[in-house]
Amino acid sequence: MEQVLEQPGAAKVIDRALERVTEPAAVSLRSRIGAAPSANVVPWEELPEEADALASALEGLASQAEDHAEAGFALDSATMIRVRAGGAAQRGRLDWSEKSPSLWSARGGTGTSWHVEQDWNRWGVVIADWDRPDWSCASRETAMRIAEEIDARPSFPAHLGVAELPPRESGDGL
Repeated sequence: MEQVLEQPGAAKVIDRALERVTEPAAVSLRSRIGAAPSANVVPWEELPEEADALASALEGLASQAEDHAEAGFALDSATMIRVRAGGAAQRGRLDWSEKSPSLWSARGGTGTSWHVEQDWNRWGVVIADWDRPDWSCASRETAMRIAEEIDARPSFPAHLGVAELPPRESGDGL
């Protein structure tokens, strides 16, 4: 997930989303993205308002996507832009509780359980009590922010038939 902004699919949806961003944010974003080797190394934390506008445009693209891959790149790109920018771009907030120094847990707005757990020198993001991480990150803070933003982002559009995970009704799975 941390490298999604380096993918060609992400570059395509970002280019399309920039057409939906109003001036002067679009000018600033085109300049910063154009000067970077990929959107992954843009200093998003310096552009929280512009990042929010771009992430919102990406989420709008996802809602109208014609296929699963396009919607996935749009949603994942929006998520990582919000994670990297923080501030005004951040939408998600979860109340994390420490279960152990290497395991943190939270419950999302719809009841979905989230866990961030350390495995060697990486931190995994586990959704809905699955048996293994869905995403792996370099830091606990990034893993938590990814979980928060995925929990807060829009779902895949219904016309694509992507089954979203339902919230677990059981305990916290630990």
